Amino acid sequence: MLTSGARIDLVFSDVHMPGPMNGLGLASHILENHPGLPVILTSGAMLTLETAALPSILIPVEPKPYDFQAILTRINGALGL
Repeated sequence: MLTSGARIDLVFSDVHMPGPMNGLGLASHILENHPGLPVILTSGAMLTLETAALPSILIPVEPKPYDFQAILTRINGALGL
């Protein structure tokens, strides 16, 4: 999707994904290749020190289970709404 030319306003992803790339890798890729595209990660598992490699101000991680209103507030803030 990121390379398709489609308009993407925000990426919301789980840290744990199937396949070779996890959410942390996706977030790193977006920071490098799509600066300014907001990313919000979520995880139901305890995050490791791997998360420390990402700037927490740029890549917030919401714990699961998350409150819908908290996620909505985070998304609206990331979009400047």
